[in-house]
Amino acid sequence: MSTTIKNEHKKTITMDETLGLYASYLFRMGPMLVPLSLILAIPIGYLVKDIIIYGIAAVVIWIFLPIFAVWLRKRKTRKWQSKAYTSIINTTHDIDYFNYTPAGGVAIDLNNKSIAALNFNVSKEPIIFPFDSVMSYQAWGPGLELEEATLVSTARDFGDLMLNQHAEQQLHAEVEARNVRRRQQMASQTGLYFNLDDLNNPSYLVPMPIDEAHNWTHALSKIYDGSLIKPGNVTLYPK
Repeated sequence: MSTTIKNEHKKTITMDETLGLYASYLFRMGPMLVPLSLILAIPIGYLVKDIIIYGIAAVVIWIFLPIFAVWLRKRKTRKWQSKAYTSIINTTHDIDYFNYTPAGGVAIDLNNKSIAALNFNVSKEPIIFPFDSVMSYQAWGPGLELEEATLVSTARDFGDLMLNQHAEQQLHAEVEARNVRRRQQMASQTGLYFNLDDLNNPSYLVPMPIDEAHNWTHALSKIYDGSLIKPGNVTLYPK
């Protein structure tokens, strides 16, 4: 059984996605970052007995904590990507085209005229169904409505201004946390939908980005018009 993702099949997390994750964690951790950084830097300050080095250590920790959170998130993403890859790539020995995400995957077997679909929110193992059991398919995802943080300033002096800034940071962190949950919920409902002639699985969602789901509807249309060509090797689609 294959347990590692081949180089030609690897999906990488882009720099834009990494920076987006960092900004997200920075907002979500914002209210507690400063006091937490100051607390974690206390042992360093105690050892060196230098307020400047203590301050530098606190700033480094403040920068590092969101980076560490992003590293953990990317590590978890790669772990689930590997699980999805292993599950979907080993459904049969004749896979031609496939795709995978941390939430699931899909594969086409032209020789056996079957499709394997996996959604980790439903089960840990893929279901396999014949081409002729598919009654319809579509790429679909719900609209995403994000909340905006707005705070009217009522500051009259420096003390009020500091309190207002703290309240604004708290509001931004709360709003960003709610928006993260909205994005996660939207992602879990976005992908390739199958309607099947199957009493046990009348409908099935393969979670994936909406653009990749649209690509897969194109590949599926080629199955049913007979124009999908068997590739020479197992092919990640779209690349």
